[in-house]
Amino acid sequence: MTSFLPEAAKRTWGVRGEAVAVDLPNGRTLFALLKTNAIHGDMVGLSMTTLDPSFRNDIVESAERIASGTGVRQQAEVAPEDYPMLVTFSDLADPASVQSVDPAALRTTFGQGYTLRRITVRITDDEVTTGVERRLPWWSNYLGRHLDGTSTTVEDMTDENLAAHLSVGSFSTEYTR
Repeated sequence: MTSFLPEAAKRTWGVRGEAVAVDLPNGRTLFALLKTNAIHGDMVGLSMTTLDPSFRNDIVESAERIASGTGVRQQAEVAPEDYPMLVTFSDLADPASVQSVDPAALRTTFGQGYTLRRITVRITDDEVTTGVERRLPWWSNYLGRHLDGTSTTVEDMTDENLAAHLSVGSFSTEYTR
């Protein structure tokens, strides 16, 4: 990060993590991606908005509050408008078969009996999880490409072109390590 004023402090930050994969009783998998549909756009904003009542797009300050435990919630329920992007695959072996899942209507995608009651986030000292790539057999063939196989992004995201907007980076920050 470049400082515009000589007296300005240099501030850097980074995040690590991966999508949450939920194995469902019907044999399918629901993925909560690192992207969100909310204004903050990613899990960093989702977590800070949910856990830190003082969060005002001040990522570094919020991260410091969360790390110190000062004035933040240890666990909290995510507001539905802040939910992460939820997806599944018609065929886990085919990345282009990705489809969005409406959190208010899981039964539309998965059938009767499937509902989403809540999503919670919590502060933990656990290690960052890894391994989502082992669930997706095509992973190594899609580094640097979207799930539709292209390297260009279509402007407006719709269910029909969802694969053109998602990449392995939507599932993990660890793919470059």
